[in-house]
Amino acid sequence: MSDLKELYTDPVSGLTEKDQYFLSVLFSEAGGDVTYAMDKAGINESPSSIKARLKTHIQELTKDYLAAATAEAAVKLVGTLKDPSLPGTKNIIATAKEVLDRGGVVPKEEAKVTENYVFILPAKDKA
Repeated sequence: MSDLKELYTDPVSGLTEKDQYFLSVLFSEAGGDVTYAMDKAGINESPSSIKARLKTHIQELTKDYLAAATAEAAVKLVGTLKDPSLPGTKNIIATAKEVLDRGGVVPKEEAKVTENYVFILPAKDKA
């Protein structure tokens, strides 16, 4: 029966059940440790091989993971405003900024025109 699970591929994602379990463990109890996640999922290939094979899935999950962490980063950042004497405030601000930037929460850049220009055109010829 386990051979069937290993061969089963999800038609939408193209992942086997082992691949799905590997990705789930990678972003939870493995804390990003590929080798640990491979062991838990029972995958017998090299870490570089699985990273190459699942690269796009890992990248998408990483984006999702960072996006999910933006709420916590925002709360920590606002917490430093309320109590700037907290230990490690500089590190909290720097880390929160990185998570927010990488998670897609970046300030909008707007071009502001502060000068007015007048163009003087030459007179029309009446020919």
